[in-house]
This record gives sequence, structure tokens and C-alpha cells, in this order.
Amino acid sequence: MRKLLITTIAMSLVTFGAAGAQAACDFNGPAKAKGAKDTFTRAFASCPGITHVSTNTVTSGGVPGCSPPIAISSYTFGPKGQCMAKTKTVYEERCRFNPGTDEDPNSCSNVYVMAKCKDIRMADGETPIYSPGPGDGWAFSNLSRATMADESIGDLTSIDFPSQFAFANGAKKGALKVKGDANQMLYDLLQLETGLPGCISIESVNMAFTDPDGNTFATRGSAARAPQ
Repeated sequence: MRKLLITTIAMSLVTFGAAGAQAACDFNGPAKAKGAKDTFTRAFASCPGITHVSTNTVTSGGVPGCSPPIAISSYTFGPKGQCMAKTKTVYEERCRFNPGTDEDPNSCSNVYVMAKCKDIRMADGETPIYSPGPGDGWAFSNLSRATMADESIGDLTSIDFPSQFAFANGAKKGALKVKGDANQMLYDLLQLETGLPGCISIESVNMAFTDPDGNTFATRGSAARAPQ
């Protein structure tokens, strides 16, 4: 499954290889949108859905619902459990892997990602997750939709492309943390040195933390509860 995902990522990112900083950039975009900070909440099965095939109750306000709620992942948040992520898109006058020369610099864009969780526990709700190194299977995944200026085609929107950042240092005392960037991923997967186009707009379609079983543990959202 992991090999298939990496192959899918590589194939979907090929479109960035032909992008150039001097391409036309006529699509509409905001004056400023450098990035975002997101919080995450438990991922529950939809109602109705594969797990809940039909509604079986209503809320006190009369909205149809499914009871009991079913979490997609067997892992749990502890009392202090939480996950968050930050993304930042920057314009780089000199691309890291292909900077060009002082007379003819190669510019590009890049997206930096930081994601972390704390107090994540096993299904028993007591044991903090732990793994001494890479390979434990936890990952931060992002599905994005990019509109960009391509030097040979012009402005275009690419297919929605997945990216995945593994927690290379594993889990320690229930905590996870990863930092990465899109251009490093392009280089690692495809040996592409051009980086993201200098003119690009990236929509975040979906973000999620996935567990070692490949199930979605937490998705972007918010939650509230009375102090305990």
C-alpha cells in the first residue's frame, strides 16, 4: 500500500517538471496567502456511509444521525491529546536544487510543512504510542489542488495530487513531529530540480494524520468540550 501511494505521488507530481518562472500568470489569486495553521480532530465514520448504512436516530434538534459514533482508527487521544499542522508557501529567487547563475537565476516556489501530535495512545487508551525510529507507519498526508503557470501550456489546474510525510524519527512518549517541503519531495521522488512554479496557487483539499494500519486517525477540524 505504501509503495502504491509513493508511486501515485510521483506520477501526479510529474506535471510540475515543466513549470518555469517566466511563464504567463493570468489566473486570479489573492494579494496575500502565505499559509495556514490547522487543528485536527478525530476521524469518525460518516452518517450514513460504509459503516453506518443508514441513520438510526435524530439529535435533540431533529437532525438525522447515527449512533454510536465509530472512529475510523483504533488509536486514541489521551487527556492532553492534540494534533496541528502549519503550511507556508514562499517564492524563492534562487531554487535550492537548481539556483542558476547570478546573471540567469532560476526562481521557483516552495511549500514548507510542519505537523505534530502529542499524547496519542494505543487502543487501550492508556499506552502512549512509541517507536524508536522510522517505519512505524504514522504519516501526515495532504491532498492538494494546484493552479499554476506552465511555460509550455500556459495557466492550468493540475489533477489533485497527494503528498505524504512520514515521521522519520518515529513516535516518542505519544508524540509525533515532522518537517518537510514540497521541493525536497519532488527531488527525492523524481530527481526534479526545477521546483514548484514561481506562480502557483495551492488549495488544500484534505489533510489527515494516518495510523500504522493506514486508517485516518485525525482530520482537519475543531472541537470543544468542558474542562475536566
